[in-house]
Amino acid sequence: MSEAQYATSTIVIWYDTNRSDTTWAGAFAHELGHAVSYVHFSNDQMNDWNAKRGIASWRWVPGTPNDFSVGEGDFAEAFMSYLIGHQVRSVGGPLSAADRAWIAANTPF
Repeated sequence: MSEAQYATSTIVIWYDTNRSDTTWAGAFAHELGHAVSYVHFSNDQMNDWNAKRGIASWRWVPGTPNDFSVGEGDFAEAFMSYLIGHQVRSVGGPLSAADRAWIAANTPF
């Protein structure tokens, strides 16, 4: 499992050498999605993403099992799928063509 820690201008990702390359690629792309949204998204973009995906809240609350039920985690999963094709595990479900177009229009990738 990877884990990321966020600071003002630094994101650190710990790499678990016991995971497969495929799992690592998915975890890295997910964490990169967090970095992209953290650096590039305005509040309007966050709200737009949530509305598109039917999600009420953007921020994950520590102490809950994972971030897959909120916008920031859904976007990270969607970004991972957009980059490398892994299946999205969040409540937003699989990416639509419109979701992919939104990511292309709102990120540098």
